[in-house]
Amino acid sequence: MEFNFRRKNSHDTLKALPRCRTKIIPIASVFLVLVLGCQVSTASSTKISADDLSYPKWFEKIISWHEHGLISDDDFSNAVSYLMERGIIQHTSGMWHPRPGTKWNVQLNGRINQSPGIEVYNIDLFDNDKSVVDSLHASGNKAVCYFSAGSWEDWRVDAGSFPASVVGNDYSGWPGEKWLDIRQIDTVGPIMQKRLDLCKQKGFDGVDADNVDSYLQDTGFSITYQDQLNYNMWLADEAHRRGLAIGLKNDLAQVNDLVDHFDWASNEQCLSYHECDMLLAFVMNDKAVFHVEYVDMGAEFNAVCANTPHGFSTILKTRALNSTLFESCDDAMLKQ
Repeated sequence: MEFNFRRKNSHDTLKALPRCRTKIIPIASVFLVLVLGCQVSTASSTKISADDLSYPKWFEKIISWHEHGLISDDDFSNAVSYLMERGIIQHTSGMWHPRPGTKWNVQLNGRINQSPGIEVYNIDLFDNDKSVVDSLHASGNKAVCYFSAGSWEDWRVDAGSFPASVVGNDYSGWPGEKWLDIRQIDTVGPIMQKRLDLCKQKGFDGVDADNVDSYLQDTGFSITYQDQLNYNMWLADEAHRRGLAIGLKNDLAQVNDLVDHFDWASNEQCLSYHECDMLLAFVMNDKAVFHVEYVDMGAEFNAVCANTPHGFSTILKTRALNSTLFESCDDAMLKQ
């Protein structure tokens, strides 16, 4: 494996880095990259560029402390190992990382309406075949696959794969949908892995895994805050293993615990519920916040766009999430 990593010096300019050739395990590779500022090659022909080594902004302080002798090599190596094991430092292998302000649309029903100026389309995993994703890519767009990771839906083709033991209470307001016992990762996990495999096979760039705040819901199961963290981090790791970026859907109370594991935030109605400040950690970490407010719930274009935090990618739609109405705070109204 070869790392071609570049990081900035104290003058914020790029410097040429030496090459270190060695056959070593990934944790040691990252240690050499971060400590010696070098390119590392192993027996593998795989190449990882600068954008493929991902770590949170706060880790830059730890790098600086080590560079100034405030942290020993052993302590720094242990920190790198710890953070890699937990997916906080990652080899992302060219994975897509949407930045704040990325223009997007979400459409989960009907024929996909490719509007001018949109960079990212969030569309249903099951209802769109590979040709739709290929068409989006041909237009220079990214495609995100939507599926529910926390609920059972009786209309999905894999609904019969879920044993009764993991299917709980009705999801209020959504006929045919029930909550899942996400504590049982050994049972629910393989089904979600197959969904992620399908997402990858169809060529999607990222994942919008919905209903990942079960610990706050009337699921019929005793799901704790920690249970949800365990499941959500597992989902993020599984997506990343497939080269898929993944967004944290709602789950605002866990943002600080999960911002380093997810590649963007996907949110519904944070402005209506006065919760948008809870998502600023994503923007501060140079990660997009894909935010939607619903006009059939009273959202008004001028008020939304005047009060949405800077850096959010905010749109207005109806809860039908079809192609009939789309408003963006970055553009004029776009209608089919």
